[in-house]
Amino acid sequence: MSKLSNLLARDYVKPHIYFTTKNSPTIDALFTTSDRNQFRGLENLTTLLQDSKGVIINAFHIDYYQTLPTLIARVLNETYSSKKIWVIGPELSLTILKRSMKNIYPFKSSVGYLNVDQCENDLIETCVEKLDDGDLLYVLPEVSFGWKPGVEEDYSTQEEQPLCSAILSQKSKCPVLPISNSEIDEMIEIHNPVYSSDYKGSIFESAILQSRQVLTALKLNQSHLE
Repeated sequence: MSKLSNLLARDYVKPHIYFTTKNSPTIDALFTTSDRNQFRGLENLTTLLQDSKGVIINAFHIDYYQTLPTLIARVLNETYSSKKIWVIGPELSLTILKRSMKNIYPFKSSVGYLNVDQCENDLIETCVEKLDDGDLLYVLPEVSFGWKPGVEEDYSTQEEQPLCSAILSQKSKCPVLPISNSEIDEMIEIHNPVYSSDYKGSIFESAILQSRQVLTALKLNQSHLE
């Protein structure tokens, strides 16, 4: 029996089993000619989309069709990413936005909405949780200076007010990615990210310094913080 077993073992050939996986295309390859003609600084977006951390995109331009959220939703969908983009704004803005973003329908599973008119503490906690999960927050321009998450006492005692995106950045340790209209043409400018780790001190004080850097990148003056 031992000799027979050895013969069988020698002649036995193990089958080769191959597993195929769905290969995700690179993000850069998904940007169309139209995308590159519409946005400047796509490399900044690419870097952050490839990171496991979340990112806070702070929009400082009016875009009724929300072309950047649509682009991001499309990329997330086509790369089979588990990430999601959450648009933050007041209820009225979100209602209008949902109607204008009809072309996002094929990628709607990659988009969510957060209403700043809801309970503030709950919203802050939700935002931080989303960022911890690696999701993206897209802050509408009307929220940038209008929503003041955090401790009321800080806002009442400080003359200078931080951007809500900077407060969320300090709480979550995720970067802020400023977006604005270009000053030289009609393209949308995706600026360099501003990181929370560049500042030391309390959350509020660090958020003020981080806001200054964001506004400097956008070439805005400090009167916008009032």
